[in-house]
Amino acid sequence: MPKEYTYDLALLVDDNYIDNIIHTRILQATCFAREILTFEIPVKAIEYLENQVHNPNRIPQVIFLDLRMPEIDGFAFLNAIERMSTILPRSIKIYILSSSLDPQDRKQIENNPSATYFISKPLTAEIINKL
Repeated sequence: MPKEYTYDLALLVDDNYIDNIIHTRILQATCFAREILTFEIPVKAIEYLENQVHNPNRIPQVIFLDLRMPEIDGFAFLNAIERMSTILPRSIKIYILSSSLDPQDRKQIENNPSATYFISKPLTAEIINKL
């Protein structure tokens, strides 16, 4: 019997290689997405999204996004997504997956229309099952 996946495609955007491995395995174990793409460089994830505009099957339904990354942080990534709102589906769920304890970060996420929800690292099967 084939596995039932919640989503076809999910993106993990996190500069931490080990976190990406762990989170990918959790997403696979919970059958969260048929395919999981990881990006350690947020700009590469943005480029990927821009290049998939005419290929809707390659646009993720879900993005897990870290906040604290070099080059551009999660907030700058969210701003880039907002600028692409006319070409990307508004239905993309963006979960902020961060170890940040800064209450200002959480407040900023709550007030950001592109962010769906803040999840404290690490991602667990229990958290996935609640999404």
